[in-house]
Amino acid sequence: MNAPPHETRNFLSLFADMLLYGVALSIIDPSTIIPAFVGKLTTNNGIIGLASSLFYVVWLFPQLLAARLVSRAPARKIWVFWPGLFARSLFLFLGLGIFFVGADAPQILLWGFILACTTARGIEGIVATAWSDLLGSSLQSRSRSRVLGYAQVVQGPLIIAIVGVSSPA
Repeated sequence: MNAPPHETRNFLSLFADMLLYGVALSIIDPSTIIPAFVGKLTTNNGIIGLASSLFYVVWLFPQLLAARLVSRAPARKIWVFWPGLFARSLFLFLGLGIFFVGADAPQILLWGFILACTTARGIEGIVATAWSDLLGSSLQSRSRSRVLGYAQVVQGPLIIAIVGVSSPA
């Protein structure tokens, strides 16, 4: 069976996206890092639990609504690229906000963090639906499994390297 056109480009693009997204999610893991960060900004256990729970709920719920829209769309890339770029940019702005605001205004940081994370995750829920469809339609089955497997295998050493570089000696 002949490979579809642009198989290599699609493979590399989807691999890089999955690899970097997986590393980023490992760094801001909703079950450990988010509660720890929010716990530095508030002592309210309800808000701490809400922050990490929202990370999952706000990502999963839009997928239910987006599936029909995405499946009827003539192109999937538009559903992945622009919303994904916007959602991921929110984390950049959040990081800049944390850097410039600092510990001087914990309430602003807390609500900015929750707003940015929930908005980004909601958008990423829609993106995930289109991304999965792109993965399924732009690669052969063997390449699809390799994208997923290779990205997960490379994530571990990359995370260890990032942690090793960023950890104090």
